[in-house]
Amino acid sequence: MSTKRDTFLALLKKKKTGKAVIDAFSAVKQEDFFDAAFRKSFYTDETIPIGTGERSDPLMSLARMFGILAPQKKWRVLEVGTGSGYSTAVLSRLVKEVVTVDLYGELSAAAKARCKRRKYDNIRFYSGDGTDHEPSLGIFDAVIVCGACRKRPLSLMRSL
Repeated sequence: MSTKRDTFLALLKKKKTGKAVIDAFSAVKQEDFFDAAFRKSFYTDETIPIGTGERSDPLMSLARMFGILAPQKKWRVLEVGTGSGYSTAVLSRLVKEVVTVDLYGELSAAAKARCKRRKYDNIRFYSGDGTDHEPSLGIFDAVIVCGACRKRPLSLMRSL
């Protein structure tokens, strides 16, 4: 019998999502990043509450973003909007390093703990406004924004 996870991965294949992206989603389990109370929403396109009034991005939106980005293993990527850490962990399977920033320190700390517990060691976590981050974070090969922005984050272009 097929599980929701198997169905989701099959849908990614049907939509011709790249193998690396499918493999990354296959390697990271949603149940490791979200409260079990929301189990019925795992591997669906429903958003999941993550705290502070925020919700996860729809799963297919994440898959499309990662597919369009076509990240390379040697890349260093800035992720704005850490959330639960799920998308961060998936992205970490695709690139050399992820630097992730979340506006909410408590979300960033919880995501960091989840990722460290599961040995995702190529991620650096920060809290604050990701659209106005420290230049000391350096230059990135790509920037991905998970979430909504009140204004167009043109400042992120300086990070590339």
